[in-house]
Amino acid sequence: GSRVKSVMRGVSCVVLLLLLCAVCATSAAAKQKKYGQSNSVSLHEISSANSVFSRSLYESLSTNSTEGSFVMSPVSLHSALALMYLGARGSTADQMATGLKLTNNQDGLKTGFRQLFTSLKSSGSTHLQVVNRMYIQNSFNVLPVFRKLARRSFRSDTKEVNFVNNHEKARRNINKWIEKKTGQKITEIIGPGVLNEMTRLVLVNAVYFSALWLQPFNSENSRVGKFHISRNKEVDVPMMNMKTFLGYKHVVPLGVRILELPYEDDAASMFILLPDDLEGIKNLESGENFAVVTSNFTDVKSEEINVTLPKFKMETSLDLKSNLMQLGMKDMFQTESADFSGITGSRDLHVSHVLQKTFVEVTELGTEAGASSAVVAEARSWRPPPLEFVVDHPFLFIIWEKRLNTTLFMGRFLGPQ
Repeated sequence: GSRVKSVMRGVSCVVLLLLLCAVCATSAAAKQKKYGQSNSVSLHEISSANSVFSRSLYESLSTNSTEGSFVMSPVSLHSALALMYLGARGSTADQMATGLKLTNNQDGLKTGFRQLFTSLKSSGSTHLQVVNRMYIQNSFNVLPVFRKLARRSFRSDTKEVNFVNNHEKARRNINKWIEKKTGQKITEIIGPGVLNEMTRLVLVNAVYFSALWLQPFNSENSRVGKFHISRNKEVDVPMMNMKTFLGYKHVVPLGVRILELPYEDDAASMFILLPDDLEGIKNLESGENFAVVTSNFTDVKSEEINVTLPKFKMETSLDLKSNLMQLGMKDMFQTESADFSGITGSRDLHVSHVLQKTFVEVTELGTEAGASSAVVAEARSWRPPPLEFVVDHPFLFIIWEKRLNTTLFMGRFLGPQ
């Protein structure tokens, strides 16, 4: 109800699903290509791979998307695909390494991902939960070494189900589990008809994130305001407002202003990337500009800002198969060329669907917590008027985990859906 909503000032959660289908394959296990067995890959390398992957995925979505506004979670998708990659061999593995921006040293990645999953956790009032689970056909052979890898490096548990005789029941069970893990925010991720009697493995990754602003907006200052969907179309949206010191940067050559809104505990922040021009979002999303702005968005400095930001909430369901194929990951989806023999010992699996459902909600702070959080600024004899930062036209946003340098969520808001 509204009481719960008021406590969650910024909330988002996501679910990723990789569905694997069995093929009746007769070929023996493919020749194993030897990948370097050397040094472990650091958390830092995985974080930077995640950043580059986020960027390519966002570009693919924004150019092909009929969505309008959308939100997705790169860290969720990247880590679930990375687990699959560690079971891939041959050209399937090569393509996944390239697409995910990961090293060919599969062995070395185990340490980095173990560190990532150990570090992705809640702190104080910032609630961050990442869960992985593999649903496997009960008669189906998954190599013990792969189960162990999933458990140790990806904290993934394994559940046996019966897709062959009752894929509808399996579908309901998986949906129910996801609903529970995401605080009832994500329901029905797997629609009817996605699973069938050939499904052998469903890999689920759910991220639940809810955090309070370090400096909440006072709801008494919220007003209905105009949001310009385009130059000649505007709609009314609820706008929040506050005047405070926030990280800010104006990248003049690219025509974009960046604002950082930190969450409590300062573990994560939401960055708003607002084009100077009312219709500047396309220009901001175009290749070169996008790469520049998304690789330097965290370097802001504190300024006094009068910020006006819409309250918004959105849910996006994505089927990412075509986007991943566009990033070069083709073999994993093809019945005859997919090679996941590192999972089963034979080449009898291919990926049928990659689904992600993400929910994000951005609000001010409810009245219960309002009274205690006063921000005290010291008086100065004179100070320049605050910069006006009015988010009244389409913008990008990134929810960024600072310690890990990792993009938790990324999206664009083009106006209420």
